[in-house]
Amino acid sequence: MIDAVYGTPVRISATGVIAKGGGRLLGVLCNASTSLTITLYDNNSSATGTPFANAIGLAAGQYLPIPAAYANGLWCVIGGIGDATFFVN
Repeated sequence: MIDAVYGTPVRISATGVIAKGGGRLLGVLCNASTSLTITLYDNNSSATGTPFANAIGLAAGQYLPIPAAYANGLWCVIGGIGDATFFVN
């Protein structure tokens, strides 16, 4: 039996908060990209502290599993041009 894992989709195209409070990141789907990169922080209001994923490049149509827990929130810095959907729970 396969245990499916589902998450709430959160789509962004600019730097900002994906989730507030503690939770889990399942992965990210790149919807469109012109040299899109993402940098992720365990923070709910800014890009402070050490990123737990730094300048990850994504191509349109790519899904990247990122099984990570965060305690304070999930903040994403977008580099380049594009948008992505994050799956969190």
